[in-house]
Amino acid sequence: MDMKDIFNTAKEEALFHSDPLWLGGDGASSVDLGDGRILWLFGDSFIAADENTARVDATMVRNSLAIQTGNDPATAKMDFYWRDNQNAPPSSFFPESGDDTWLWPGHGIRLDDGSLLIFAMRIRETDHAADAEPDPLGFETVEYLAIAIDNPDDNPADWNLQTLTPPDNRSGIIFGAGGIVKDDDYLYVLGARDAAPEKPVYAARWPLDSLAEKDLSAVEYWCGDKWNKDIDEAVPLFDNAQTEMSLHYDPDRSEYVCIQTSGFGDTSLTVRYAARPEGLWSEPETICDLPRHQNKNLISYAGKAHPHLTTENGTLLSYVTNSLNIQDIFDDDSLYYPRFVKFPTKKH
Repeated sequence: MDMKDIFNTAKEEALFHSDPLWLGGDGASSVDLGDGRILWLFGDSFIAADENTARVDATMVRNSLAIQTGNDPATAKMDFYWRDNQNAPPSSFFPESGDDTWLWPGHGIRLDDGSLLIFAMRIRETDHAADAEPDPLGFETVEYLAIAIDNPDDNPADWNLQTLTPPDNRSGIIFGAGGIVKDDDYLYVLGARDAAPEKPVYAARWPLDSLAEKDLSAVEYWCGDKWNKDIDEAVPLFDNAQTEMSLHYDPDRSEYVCIQTSGFGDTSLTVRYAARPEGLWSEPETICDLPRHQNKNLISYAGKAHPHLTTENGTLLSYVTNSLNIQDIFDDDSLYYPRFVKFPTKKH
């Protein structure tokens, strides 16, 4: 595939500009709900009051979602969702807890019993001492959790949300943002130790029958040669991961595939392969360099694969371009929307 074809995704990207009230969001994980319905999960999102509202005057909510109808984003229909409040600004679809934290969704999956499970990160603003080095991002992850929804075929406004808490969050590993995949018996979930400078990624798994009971206590961690319930014995699968990645099984290759951006600022999309979710994982291979920017405040991140979407000549990968200077987001409304790359499908 020619490089110009890899980035020839204007038709797919237009889907995210189809609602004049939804003015952009990051994250952009997708979940196959079946029957041609795709759930999209976004973090911070701009919601306009009316069709004439510019992004600078819009409300930023901490998360939103959308339902895509039709597997091909070039021809699909998209409906966006957040919480509308009478006589008040819009708010996050997954509500804040009232303790100055909020939720950013990670990945989700439709389970065999028909329910939907969404992993999420609980986030708070960083509070640095006056003499500390300033944090360029301004937030930190407190913990991960999961949200169970027993009626995902209903309108999202009518979903029954049940929060599930894992038995141990002391490790600092953010499971669920790094990718989810299941086989006949287990749900496998990747997660990075977010605060560690080497960004190691770990694997956890849950028996599917325990998840059907809305129970996260049966979690096991990959410990190098076996699965174990003691998180202190967990070993990394590889380093230099990202908080947000994707994991899926490619039946044509008979391998698991992990997609991520590499680096911070000017980045590349990279891929790793493994016979099992816990590895051994291959060294990263560069798929393509993402567009470079003269503005050094711009960052691209959240590289993910969307194998359940249909497109010509490969698998769609997404990423988001943001800025460390919020004014750039207000001045350039091409930023802060999901962007796509076409990953040629071929044998390894």
